[in-house]
Amino acid sequence: VPAGNSVAAELLLRLWSLTGEERYRRAGQGVIDRFLGDALRTPYGGAFLLSVAEKARRGLRTVVITGAPVARKRLSKAARDVYDPASSVM
Repeated sequence: VPAGNSVAAELLLRLWSLTGEERYRRAGQGVIDRFLGDALRTPYGGAFLLSVAEKARRGLRTVVITGAPVARKRLSKAARDVYDPASSVM
């Protein structure tokens, strides 16, 4: 079960990637900065925070699919079939 702080950090960073609001990035990164040392010392207990920190380091992506309904459905399926935890498909 991920810790609430880790989940909040991921959601804040995803919100930043969608809105560009710098305050969300600062808040999410602040959580990572505060708890990363603990997660590195006890990776089993901090696994989700380590995952969030890695996604933040690599960069979050948002894939927006538009177009005709049939093409949109096929593109959406193709985008979701690729495992990329740092991407959101809309």
